[in-house]
Amino acid sequence: MPTIHHRYIFLLFISLFPIISFMTGCGSSSSDWPPKPGLHKDNVISVDAIQRTYDYYIPSGLGSQAVPLVILLHGGLGNADAITGENGSTAPFKIWMDVAEHEKLILVFPEGLMGPNGETGWNDCRGDTATTPPSDDVSYIDDLIQKFRSSFIIDPDRIYVSGISNGGFMSLRLALELSDQIAAAAVISAGMPAISQCADAVLPISILFMNGTADPLVPYLGGTIGNPADVRGSVQSTSNSVLYWTVFNQTLQVAPIFNFPNIDIADNSTVQRYRYFDTPVQTEVVLYKINGGGHAGPSILEQYTPMAELLVGQQNHDIEMAYEVWDFFSDKRL
Repeated sequence: MPTIHHRYIFLLFISLFPIISFMTGCGSSSSDWPPKPGLHKDNVISVDAIQRTYDYYIPSGLGSQAVPLVILLHGGLGNADAITGENGSTAPFKIWMDVAEHEKLILVFPEGLMGPNGETGWNDCRGDTATTPPSDDVSYIDDLIQKFRSSFIIDPDRIYVSGISNGGFMSLRLALELSDQIAAAAVISAGMPAISQCADAVLPISILFMNGTADPLVPYLGGTIGNPADVRGSVQSTSNSVLYWTVFNQTLQVAPIFNFPNIDIADNSTVQRYRYFDTPVQTEVVLYKINGGGHAGPSILEQYTPMAELLVGQQNHDIEMAYEVWDFFSDKRL
């Protein structure tokens, strides 16, 4: 595994190169392998007679070896263009395309549907929210997994999911309900619902949480979601969310702590990593505690404006979220 120093030199280097975009449909056969590299936009799949849309990214230089599939879920109000930065916004998840080029991953960016409040989002496990759409998003992601497995050479033991905010809550639902297909999940700015409409976990699965202690929307200590609090439901504390998975996965309850270098002292935040492991089922639970951090994916290369931080709180600039999450995913197998 590369050192932190080398990882970020790598990210700064590859960010200088543009990503070539293509607008094509999903699917490859032996006659057109390898698939065209780049970002493939505005693809459609029918799920329960509903047209669902998604983008996906193919790295250059794919061979005949099976590659991992990473599913990346936007937050509430978002869409595929927002999470990839195609709409011109700051997008920490955009760095995943740089990671995909270096590590040879296929990425998929699904889009949620409109909820009762007129905002796009995901039907996650929160049982006390009035904002999520009624769509069967578990079936949608399941169908996408099967489509990509049939269209590309995907390693079925290396399928991962990560999302932020509402996408983070949805990642937890997938960890609960698709643990027979997903090897690990990374949850950004979200936690276990205080009132859940989902069943408990079935199979052990590795989980990462990356939460800010000063998140103004999803409180780190648990409570009602929103600023001001509204009808978006409630969340357990980050510590209780971690405890749920460490108990279920039977990890050690004491975690070694790593303090990341405070590279950017102006961001008023620091990062600590807690690793809960040594489990009989070879899973791991990890917490990235962003001390002073807000409702934002940490990033060095994709930094929010001061105006945006007035809404979401402080964004940390000491680590690159996408690379840290890939470090976590990279050795996980179904």
